[in-house]
Order: sequence, then C-alpha cells, then structure tokens
Amino acid sequence: MILPLLLSFPLTYYYTHLLFLYYWYYDIGVNAYANSGWLTYFVMPWILVLFNITGFIAQWIARRRGMDKLKATGIGALAMAGLFIASFLYTVINHLDYPSPKDYNLFEFFGYLLRMK
Repeated sequence: MILPLLLSFPLTYYYTHLLFLYYWYYDIGVNAYANSGWLTYFVMPWILVLFNITGFIAQWIARRRGMDKLKATGIGALAMAGLFIASFLYTVINHLDYPSPKDYNLFEFFGYLLRMK
C-alpha cells in the first residue's frame, strides 16, 4: 500500500513540469513566473492528493476483488498513470481556444519536448 504514496511524488513533479512546458511552448498565461507560481502552489498540492487518492482506491478495490498484493499495486500504478494522461489531455482541451502564435499540435509539442525539432 506504500507504492501510491511513493509514486505520486515523481508523477506530480513530471505532470507539473509537462504542464509548465506546455504553457511555455504555446505562450499560455501571463508569463513564466506567474505560471510557475500557479503550478507550484496550487496545482501541485491538488494533483498530489488526487494521485494518492486514485492509487489507494484502485489498489484497495483490487485487493477487495481478491487480487494478490503485486497485481493490486500494478492496478494502482496504472490508475495513477491514467489520471496523469487524462488530466494532461483535459488541460490541453481546455486551452485550445486560448490565442497562441503557434497552431495547437501535440505532435509538434512532443517533438519539441523530446528535442526532435
């Protein structure tokens, strides 16, 4: 039952970092300092709590269904990874109408993120 607690910290860090880079790449928000303050002091604590709750509930449900501890831990980790992807895509969809000098294209963003461009 400790994996969701341990996995939530790096997931929260990477989620916030990914969101910051997304905001910076598409020039969303007031400026980088305002975005980093918003992400650090508001988004990070809430997403940390959400990752923990999701992981613990998924693991608890899997254990109640009769799975062994290792499989239940894997289910909890998958639920947390699913929340990571779903929350990032939710943020992307919510910012599609924000005026940006670049066209919104996730392939270009991930190419930039992986330093392919």
